[in-house]
Amino acid sequence: MSSENCLFEPFHCSSAVRRVTLGSNVDSMIKTLSKVAKTQTDNRIDVWQFRLDLDKDYRSRLRELLSHSETTRAGRFHFDRHRRRYQVCHGLMRVLLSAYVGLPPTEIRFELGQHGKPELATWLSVDLPNFNLSHSGESAMLAIGQHGSLGVDVELFRNDIEGQDIARYFSSREADWIAALPLSRQHEAFLTSWVRKEAFIKALGKGLRQPLSSFQIRRHPDGHPWFVVHNFENERIQEPWRVDDLASKPRSAAAIAYTFEANGPVQNNPVRQLELKFQ
Repeated sequence: MSSENCLFEPFHCSSAVRRVTLGSNVDSMIKTLSKVAKTQTDNRIDVWQFRLDLDKDYRSRLRELLSHSETTRAGRFHFDRHRRRYQVCHGLMRVLLSAYVGLPPTEIRFELGQHGKPELATWLSVDLPNFNLSHSGESAMLAIGQHGSLGVDVELFRNDIEGQDIARYFSSREADWIAALPLSRQHEAFLTSWVRKEAFIKALGKGLRQPLSSFQIRRHPDGHPWFVVHNFENERIQEPWRVDDLASKPRSAAAIAYTFEANGPVQNNPVRQLELKFQ
């Protein structure tokens, strides 16, 4: 297999996941999480993973933290499971961000960036971290970093990937590589490449204005254990972007894209993975 085809090997992630157990009281949640947040250094990114199928007590407390606009949006979902997932996901996002910025969850405010990417409101009188949220089914991830752009994506494995999906979202070169794999590996190859690309798109904040077929995520040519963005337009690596695989639940894939100082020291693993557990 060529070095380019090794792009589609199974996920590579050496990060250990630290579990943080929370009580059911919001104040105690924030107290526990603040202790973890205070240990984040400037050059690190924290990625929190959590489940969305919590019991009624947790859901009720988290629902109370939502803004009027979030409550209104949740009410528009047709299916109860989609409404519940949105409420838990956004409630926990507020709790986690509260621990990093030192404001109550209900006082967290958001605004849209230049290309519509959600950001913390710039008028908040705190040092503002960057963040990005992703969820799929009952799994969610929130990435929080103090410097630079970042994007995270998690997706559940699907068995309904069709050839036209691959051709639509990937370049002809990538589609040919995936098609050359055994059928049993094609779905995994599609999803692993998809989450890396989607994480980069989300970090840029441009949505699909940046066509997924215009770039590829490749292993670092110097053997570093992360991926780089290869731009098809000029056939060059797009610095200073870096993409890492993330540990995720069985039958799922996840990745994070972020900027780093291209001329600075190489740090093998600036991403700290954490998982929320509930009593």
